[in-house]
Amino acid sequence: MHHLPRLLSTLSLALGLASPAVADLTAPQLWQSWNQTAGAMGQTITIGSEAFADSTLSIRDLAITMPVTDGTVSTTIPYLSLTENGDGSVAITLAPEYDLHLHMTPAGDEAVDMTMTVAAPGMVTTASGDPDAPAYTYDAPDLRVTLARLLIDGAPADFDLSFALSQLAGSFAPGTAPDMAFNSRFAAATMAIAMAGNDLDDPNATFGLTASFADIASTGSGTGKGLAAMADPARLLSSGARFDSTYSHGKGQVSATATNPNSGSFSWNSSSDAGRLAATIGDGVIDYSGTSQGLKMAVSGDAIPFPTLEAAIEDFGFGFRMPVTRTEAPVDFGLRLNLGGLTAGDFLWGMVDPDGALPRDPAHLLIDLAGKARLLLDLTNPEAAENMAVPGELQALTLKALRLSVAGAELTGKGGFTFDNSDLTTFDGLPAPEGSVDLQLVGAAALLDKLVRMGLLPRDQAQGALFMLGMFTTPSGQDSLSTRIEVTPDGAVSANGQRLR
Repeated sequence: MHHLPRLLSTLSLALGLASPAVADLTAPQLWQSWNQTAGAMGQTITIGSEAFADSTLSIRDLAITMPVTDGTVSTTIPYLSLTENGDGSVAITLAPEYDLHLHMTPAGDEAVDMTMTVAAPGMVTTASGDPDAPAYTYDAPDLRVTLARLLIDGAPADFDLSFALSQLAGSFAPGTAPDMAFNSRFAAATMAIAMAGNDLDDPNATFGLTASFADIASTGSGTGKGLAAMADPARLLSSGARFDSTYSHGKGQVSATATNPNSGSFSWNSSSDAGRLAATIGDGVIDYSGTSQGLKMAVSGDAIPFPTLEAAIEDFGFGFRMPVTRTEAPVDFGLRLNLGGLTAGDFLWGMVDPDGALPRDPAHLLIDLAGKARLLLDLTNPEAAENMAVPGELQALTLKALRLSVAGAELTGKGGFTFDNSDLTTFDGLPAPEGSVDLQLVGAAALLDKLVRMGLLPRDQAQGALFMLGMFTTPSGQDSLSTRIEVTPDGAVSANGQRLR
């Protein structure tokens, strides 16, 4: 279902409709501030009735409508109460259950009508503190969001979706003008997601997904400008706003299945001990990273020529930092990928190496790059990207670390280059590099010998590979070779002193 990612992202925005953004120390002032903020955000609010008695403002049939890309999100909450606690705080209580409606009519695509039911019995939000910038705390024993109805071009779609949290609690603290800085925290004991349905183009094809995680925690901070711009990434990245967030979980499991009359069945199962994501967006830069520990995976299916493929990774990590708006001066960028302790299942090893000739130690891959570059266009502007032939200027690139270890052999390296963007002739239109990278290869001869004895590599090819390595490397120990690849200012390229260009 190609609508699904868009539906889920829009739903995340829609869930904020019924959450007041501003509060005060009295219920009527809180309600007035809420209406002003809703109007500034483009929301339309109507009510069935309003009454204030015994320090409680009661609102009946609260209807909210908010425009989103290609459509609207709306909800009607049966009742809302704002109760002055007598200690300078206001308790905000919503009806335990209400519906969210999403209507989208994208140009050239199917119309979508979706109704989600939100249930949070026992949830209470409390506003307190500075009347101009009150802080909020909230907690609830459970929160569940389920899909009640989905129509595609007016026809019912066979699709189920649910999202549940248990023992959730959090806080939100806005700041004051001009920055309107905010901080938020959230935690839940468990999170569960489930979806299943039929392919819209083939009713005989089905899919399903379940996921569960423990010990959920997240944080967010930034500026009010950034908070208001979250619905528009281009605005967020180009407006000088900033948004920082983290998300972590404990043990987790994910299972996915699919059946298709043409390709057959497919199954994916994975588990992890812990995971974490972190993101910083702002100042024209995206910085995003993630880690996962104790990751185990198993995949099977009719299209895979094995009963089950199994793999595990002790420590997985990734990260990247890149500018996305035009820069006058060089800015930092980076890319990192780490696969630590990668192991394959016995079945796969048995097919490749039934006699156990190769070491089955965990494999490792680490690539850590950093550099400086100027971006010559604004990536948030599609028209600028189309009209610019050269998107940027690479100023420097550093290989901070390289490690590839598998089957008893290991390649490591580090080094760096600078680039002369005024010289585009020496290297045929590319900026001329200058610098070097040092590499070391250990265990290559032993690995090639094992591959020959296993019959996986002809002996003459193995000997040819060792001969070529010997031309451009220097022995640095037992079955250990090292080399330096260098580019000089005159454009010469050499490997261990042997000129290549």
